[in-house]
Amino acid sequence: MIHRWDVDAARELDQQAIRVDTPNVFSLSVAPQGDEAAVVAAAPAGQPGTVVRRYNLDTGAELTVKGKRPYRESKKDVRQYWGAVYAPQAAGADRQILALHGSRAELYDGAARLVTRTNPHGQVRAVGYSSDGKFMLTAGDDGTIKVWDAASRKKVCQIVNPHGEMPASIQSAVFSPVKQSYEILSAGRDNWARLWSWDGKAAEPTAAKKWKHDSIVRSATFSHDGQRVVCACEDGTAWIWKADDDQQPIGKTPKWDPDKAAQGGHQGPVLTAAFSQTTADWIVTGGEDSLAYVWSVGNQLTLHSILKGHAAAVRCAAFSPDDRRIVTGSGDTFAKLWDPRLPNGGGAAANANDRNARELLNLSRHVRAVTSVAFSPGVGDTVLTASSDGDTVLWLSKPAPAGN
Repeated sequence: MIHRWDVDAARELDQQAIRVDTPNVFSLSVAPQGDEAAVVAAAPAGQPGTVVRRYNLDTGAELTVKGKRPYRESKKDVRQYWGAVYAPQAAGADRQILALHGSRAELYDGAARLVTRTNPHGQVRAVGYSSDGKFMLTAGDDGTIKVWDAASRKKVCQIVNPHGEMPASIQSAVFSPVKQSYEILSAGRDNWARLWSWDGKAAEPTAAKKWKHDSIVRSATFSHDGQRVVCACEDGTAWIWKADDDQQPIGKTPKWDPDKAAQGGHQGPVLTAAFSQTTADWIVTGGEDSLAYVWSVGNQLTLHSILKGHAAAVRCAAFSPDDRRIVTGSGDTFAKLWDPRLPNGGGAAANANDRNARELLNLSRHVRAVTSVAFSPGVGDTVLTASSDGDTVLWLSKPAPAGN
């Protein structure tokens, strides 16, 4: 099932639930216009492999072509679908969906016709679009990052072994969010995050910046304006850098020190890190220690508030578009909605005497670890959670009124 909720009222909109005819959902992607969703799921009970389904989010109806399901069902002993993502901006007949099918990347048009497929890597670890939708990015366990023209589906450039030749050397790869910028940010097991400059034409990007860390970089992410980078690291720290300076970090979160508990710090690997949306002045980090922290980004990183309430590792976290809420997902099966108590956030700001964030809502639909969370763009009127239990849940939300 896909469930939608009114978050402010803490009430599920039962009439909005969408029934998915498969036992386990692996991923869900919502179209940029918010009118439909693509689901990758296990095949119906008794059948091998995986399937792709699309649903109208207004009516709950499954989208078919001439009454038939258009996507091929993969067989378990051959390859499986692992995820699908919509291209930005395009709608209607021009809509495109990029799917991971085993080690292949497959591109479908708005009528679910297979436009092209490619076998770019071994196991594919990351896919994504440039901000203008002109290019697609794939990164895999073969140690390469490849960029594809979204219109011609031809490979236009690649980066070979950006993080060494060890297996699964690339941990993450993303395009810059800045319009008309095709910079690529990658993170790896070699303890480096790297920025690659590309003009949209050259056969190989140019190494622009590289940031050295003290341990494996689990992920690297841009700020909303592309001016800063935050890296989540295996040693329990998160580092922030200016995107144009690889010599001196803006700061890093402290490692846990029981003698300096007031300064904060994770007691284990940092699993996720994300910037605030309206400015790059705040980050949220989540760790294996079951805690999430909000940090103020100034001349150094200063602990602002503590999101305390999960009973297992915090695997994912995100700010709402207005920065007045944070959603976290954990191995304890729960997603939680928080007031991080930022200044001018509409409520009482956190202070040295009380740093605890205010838990607004405990989202308790899942039965296994929550692995991904996100707010919808714009006003953040929906929250999406995905779990290793196979369910993806879409929760309805509304911007919180001032003072709440």
